[in-house]
Amino acid sequence: MTDINVAELEPVGEFGSKAWCEACAEYGVQLLEDGDLPADTAW
Repeated sequence: MTDINVAELEPVGEFGSKAWCEACAEYGVQLLEDGDLPADTAW
């Protein structure tokens, strides 16, 4: 699983902005990839 060092996080746009949403989406993808989910998992 991905560890988050909060001290190393940098601000990304204003809450709810396009940049902020894109950064959240990228992080979500990273979490799913690191999650070692079964290959047959369907969303």
